[in-house]
Amino acid sequence: MTRFTRSITIAILCAVFAISAAAQGQIASGEYGSLVLGVDLKGRLTGYFFEATGVEDNGKPRFTCSFLLQGNRGGGDAYDVITWHPNSPAEVISGRLVPVGEGIELKLDESHGGCGNVAPDLSSDDGQSFELTKAGTWTAVAMVRAPKAFFHTEADARARGKAFIVRGDMVVILRKAGGWADIAFTNSTGRETRGWIKLDDLYPDEPF
Repeated sequence: MTRFTRSITIAILCAVFAISAAAQGQIASGEYGSLVLGVDLKGRLTGYFFEATGVEDNGKPRFTCSFLLQGNRGGGDAYDVITWHPNSPAEVISGRLVPVGEGIELKLDESHGGCGNVAPDLSSDDGQSFELTKAGTWTAVAMVRAPKAFFHTEADARARGKAFIVRGDMVVILRKAGGWADIAFTNSTGRETRGWIKLDDLYPDEPF
């Protein structure tokens, strides 16, 4: 089996898994508006939330709300989750994420600092609902921690290309091999870049 054939096979299996999960009312990998979720074959959940408002003179958002999310199955199809930002890993907020129709509902025990200016109140009694806007074939979501993380054409340090992503960028992981991750990154214009980067270039998927 060629590498291309293996990649196609993996993509098909992931797509089937996502469709099957959605059909059963389970949480599946995908974009849920401001929330991007990844679910691996063992059911482990990772995610990234981002919303922004206002524009500064340099073109950057005036206010932002962002955090990473990690969770495991609680009761039924619901997930017990923890959320945090890599800049403040000690400020962990717990919550619960449940499937609702073709979307999800997220409720946190309290709001992250600064999010009150930007995001809906995720700590309200009913939480907030997010509809699935794009189904995904990835298995995890992560944030870049290296100043520059270079793309490689394969999981080999000798295969480094010129393209790179920077600290704070969000990526989705399609598979892992050794100390490498096959990832996809979508920039602000919607252009996607795919390749291998070192796992050490990503923040851990837990705050501890």
